[in-house]
Amino acid sequence: MGKISPGGKYGVEIDARGAPGRRGKQACVGIVHVHPKWGVDKWLSDTDYETFLTDDMVLMTLMTYGEGQMLMAIKTSATPNNLKKESVSSRLRGLTGDFINRGNGDGFSRVESLNKQVCTEFGLTLYFNNRGGDLMNRIEVTQ
Repeated sequence: MGKISPGGKYGVEIDARGAPGRRGKQACVGIVHVHPKWGVDKWLSDTDYETFLTDDMVLMTLMTYGEGQMLMAIKTSATPNNLKKESVSSRLRGLTGDFINRGNGDGFSRVESLNKQVCTEFGLTLYFNNRGGDLMNRIEVTQ
């Protein structure tokens, strides 16, 4: 665990295999990664959600971007287990259509609304820090 997996411009492969000789004793419980500072990329992507939600062992995902800004999603007791990638992908495509392609407001507010809805539908809590440091604030995802 703790492997660094450098990615390309548009993606990275998560290597969650345990260390040799310890694979049966280790489990990936969180994913930490960086998004480049592009436009509204301060939110989790469809691929981030798919990877996180379809692995029952992973409990949280933390994404950093820009100058010390962080976003973290955490599973709760309301998060469904045994989600299949195809069903998560399908639902995310539908939500993206609703909020990004046909949503109201500027690009940032549409992406924010999309992420809040994903968290509501999949029973996640969402935390944000745009001030640096180690304190994160919970984002209310329900209206």
